[in-house]
Amino acid sequence: MSTSEEQIAELAQVVETLHQQITFLNQQVNNQANDLQAALQANQQAHQANQHVAFALNPIRASTNVIDMTSKDGMKLYKLGLEKVHSLCFDGKPENVNFFRATVHKKALDCGWYDTWGNIFNIVDTSVTPNKTYDIVYQTQEVPLTAIEDFARTNIVNQQNR
Repeated sequence: MSTSEEQIAELAQVVETLHQQITFLNQQVNNQANDLQAALQANQQAHQANQHVAFALNPIRASTNVIDMTSKDGMKLYKLGLEKVHSLCFDGKPENVNFFRATVHKKALDCGWYDTWGNIFNIVDTSVTPNKTYDIVYQTQEVPLTAIEDFARTNIVNQQNR
């Protein structure tokens, strides 16, 4: 074998070795991509499950926990939830919107509707990635109608506890 043939054979062996290494690395990258995709999907499903909030027509039903109506605290929470937001009725005038929002927000904090019993004011728009969460007290006009409809279908319509 001449020197050039030996060099070609040596280069062919190097190329074959590099090809095998590239194939192996591509498999590793594909495996990692599949693992990441599966983890991302699991994370999104868990995130969506945590975004669903309780909706109720009265405060006693907003909790997934049992409120002991025979206890003083249970009755206090129920009565607090049924009280007016404020002694002044909201007249719908634009100059009174911020006052109304602030009083609803305060009532929600007092009743634990933002944390203890689940955030009942969040609507999650799952049609966008990443999902966007709207606070219906402060972002009323920003919430897409489709997000409200999807939320209602998922969390309210045909739910046994509603």
